[in-house]
Amino acid sequence: MHNKSVAHLRENPDGSWEAHDLQAHLMHVAEKAARFADEFGNGDWVIFRAFPLC
Repeated sequence: MHNKSVAHLRENPDGSWEAHDLQAHLMHVAEKAARFADEFGNGDWVIFRAFPLC
């Protein structure tokens, strides 16, 4: 059995399901938030706060 944290599932056109890995999802969200925060000069702060131990 493979234990993997999942952010959400998506149903494909063929009826199969595709999982979005939680870590990849969180990184994508943090990167998107950082782009918005860059307007205020704080993009690097967002990434640091989202993943302080990485």
